Amino acid sequence: MNRVCPECGKTSEWEIFTRTEEFDIKNEKITVDMQLLRCPACGEEFEDMNAKIDPYNQAYEEYRRRKGMVHPAQIVDFRKKYGLTQKELSELLGFGGVTLSRYENGALQDEAHDQLLQFAMQPANLFGLIKQKPDIFSDDKRKAILYRLDQDVTTLSLTKDYLRNDKPSILSGNKPFDLEKVINLIKFFTYLNPVVKSKLLKLLFYADFSNYKETGFSITGLNYAHLQYGPVPDQYDYLLASILKIDTALRVDIQTIGDYMGELYVSDTPPTTGVFPEEILYIIRKVINYFHRFTAKAIENFSHEEKGYKETSQGELISYEFAKDLQI
Repeated sequence: MNRVCPECGKTSEWEIFTRTEEFDIKNEKITVDMQLLRCPACGEEFEDMNAKIDPYNQAYEEYRRRKGMVHPAQIVDFRKKYGLTQKELSELLGFGGVTLSRYENGALQDEAHDQLLQFAMQPANLFGLIKQKPDIFSDDKRKAILYRLDQDVTTLSLTKDYLRNDKPSILSGNKPFDLEKVINLIKFFTYLNPVVKSKLLKLLFYADFSNYKETGFSITGLNYAHLQYGPVPDQYDYLLASILKIDTALRVDIQTIGDYMGELYVSDTPPTTGVFPEEILYIIRKVINYFHRFTAKAIENFSHEEKGYKETSQGELISYEFAKDLQI
């Protein structure tokens, strides 16, 4: 496209070229590829104000990366995740509304504001800030945000606890803990089909150990322990209570079974499509079909005959090495 050069006054088609430029961002030297224009008549060079990528934003982004600072897109994504307006988040942080808008549009935040942003972007901390300043929101919106945050805090806490030994081992079936797969495996067993808690725990055991027997890997990365009523996921009460809080489609119905009150787990929604490949789905269906007519007591008695159960003691974790001797 022809342009008039403000330097020499001649009209010509300017050249577009790229050159590496050095920016000084708070005493940090940062190099960026910058798109420039050159007048072929006089050779004068100009910054291309219509370039798709702003070199200053590039330099700021590199500075944030080096310093571990929050990026503009992260602020926007975080705010939208919890349905916060710029005004609401600004008031929570004590910022001016214009300040937050500038940061989201690429302006470089100062260190104090960055620390506040990083603090607030932790779900547990945001939960506390909203509790301290409840009047920023309507009652309904405050409750909805706090509910979502409570779910996320539980998810983070559960995952952290189950990943405390983060290296997969024979006790986890050579897999790291995978919360999404645990939840969806439970949904496979309980979708519109209430399952007694004790039976559900055995179904998880048989699915994981059966998959390990076939592939050398568990499905969920769960550890299983020898307890009085058979092999069950380690810390299963904590696990199930957390999952019920994380996924509200899973619920517990209380039912009288003989002289006892039984907990029946049921999912109102199906498992997520695509979470498991077909070879794992085959294993899951095999377990469901095999134990379809088993009562909770029957599967308990059956599990007591597993070699992995017989050769371990109360509270001991059961190695997936015993999967080769599985009865199914």
